[in-house]
Amino acid sequence: MSDDEMISLERFSLQKVWILNVQTPDVALPELISAIECGIELRQGNYSRCMYVRRDGLTRFKNENGAHGGAEDVVRQVTSAEIIITLPYEPQRLTAALHCIAEAHVHEEPTIHISEGFSFLAGPDADRTNQNRYWNRADSATIHGEALIP
Repeated sequence: MSDDEMISLERFSLQKVWILNVQTPDVALPELISAIECGIELRQGNYSRCMYVRRDGLTRFKNENGAHGGAEDVVRQVTSAEIIITLPYEPQRLTAALHCIAEAHVHEEPTIHISEGFSFLAGPDADRTNQNRYWNRADSATIHGEALIP
């Protein structure tokens, strides 16, 4: 068994991955998503450009000495989002992703949390007749999602 495929069963596997949680102000979200999609290969099985976006969070901070805006006596707050992506557990992929995100991010000190984890992959032999799969449901169009221009 290889390091990147820790558990493999007939219908699924768990693969070791890097998990990146990136926080950004809401107003900068579209540009950061675009930069990530153009600069980082994000695959999950037979799907690409895979990420999770969580919205309506709040980022709070206080500028200290050395900050671009200078030291301030106030705490600032901005409506923010979080982008969560997974990458293969390869140091060079993580390094390339961090360069891409840091270059495109609006903050002087981007908030990026990195952890090791496992990603679940159903594999090519997923049960196509399973009544719970979106394509077998009456609300399949809603579950499959809105089409965006790439």
